[in-house]
Amino acid sequence: KLGSITPTSTYTKQSILSYFGRVNYKFANRYLLTASVRADGSSVLAKGNKWGYFPSVAAGWTLKEESFLRDVNWLDNLKVRASWGLSGNAAIDAYQTLGALTPTVTGGNDLIPAALANKDLTWETTSSFDIGLDFSFLNNRIAGSIDYYWTKTSDLLYYTNQAGSSVFTSVGSTKGQGLEVALNTAFIRTKDFSWDANWSYTNFKDEVTKLSEGLERNINGNTGFIVGEPVSIYYDYEAEGT
Repeated sequence: KLGSITPTSTYTKQSILSYFGRVNYKFANRYLLTASVRADGSSVLAKGNKWGYFPSVAAGWTLKEESFLRDVNWLDNLKVRASWGLSGNAAIDAYQTLGALTPTVTGGNDLIPAALANKDLTWETTSSFDIGLDFSFLNNRIAGSIDYYWTKTSDLLYYTNQAGSSVFTSVGSTKGQGLEVALNTAFIRTKDFSWDANWSYTNFKDEVTKLSEGLERNINGNTGFIVGEPVSIYYDYEAEGT
């Protein structure tokens, strides 16, 4: 005997609109400058906070084109660069800034809050600064890059539990720094055979620097944020003898 089936349906609508502009400038084939700005609007954020504006700027100096290195035959390329920019994140579900109700466990027509409204929810913003070095020599048989960077994120988006409900909030700020090294080597290059090897090394460390309302920790279940600790943690009791 087949049981009755209650049909259900779900409809979600969200949109994003972006504008982007960029200017590139090169002088004497060795001084490089790039500036850009983008404006992003997302429907999932609160009214009055849907738009975010994110500029960036980068500069480069091709040392190989300078007179003191131009005639160094074994050096194919040498360039230093630096960049700074802002990026945004609105990675929340649609309607999360609005309040929601749900039926009580006893049924009937009684409703209780399921999610709280947050009319101040805005873009999570990350500021990044990078300095780097690009190089190649011996007819490009050895080439690579070295990058060191810093990041700082503010208005960190997080889903928190409240009394009898839950809500997306901006919980605080984080910072991070990292090193990336890439090396491309061509051991053998002949007419019939080539052997290349690509090497990479990365190291990154981040931590929570500030939480809203002066809190030292914001834990939701087994995950969350603690000031001075990495962003991604698992929080639980220590187990002994297991």
